[in-house]
Amino acid sequence: MNGYSSVLTPFPARKSPGPESRLPALRALRRRAGLTLVEVLLAVAILGSGLAVLLTAASRCLAVMRRARDYQTAQWVLTLGEAAHFTTETNSLDSFEVAGDSSLVPGFTFSREVDPDDDEDGLCVMRTKVTWADRGGEAFEEVVSFVRDPDFKEKKR
Repeated sequence: MNGYSSVLTPFPARKSPGPESRLPALRALRRRAGLTLVEVLLAVAILGSGLAVLLTAASRCLAVMRRARDYQTAQWVLTLGEAAHFTTETNSLDSFEVAGDSSLVPGFTFSREVDPDDDEDGLCVMRTKVTWADRGGEAFEEVVSFVRDPDFKEKKR
């Protein structure tokens, strides 16, 4: 017949490669299986800088939260101080003054002072202040209002 066999096979028969023919490929794979020192150092540097940014953001967030808590507590101390040292109609402005009450909330001091009437209009400036320690310094919240001087006598025109 034309030199063809009677059984047709789709692919010619090949000899399977033995372990010796795969050896160079395995050696190359083993050499490339790990990371180089430069790659490890680069990964550590990138992770370290990312961690530093995260820690900085977290510490700033905590500082803002602490400051907000302090201001909220200061508002509460102002309310407690106004309730404990309320202002009523009186014959003397000295009764409005509070030297420094630190018994309301620990770490916070409530005080009130009345400035004299400078422009002789019958109104005095009353400053109500809450102070507290903040990072080695002193922070405060102050409310300024006006009170009528009971000793003021209007001039007749």
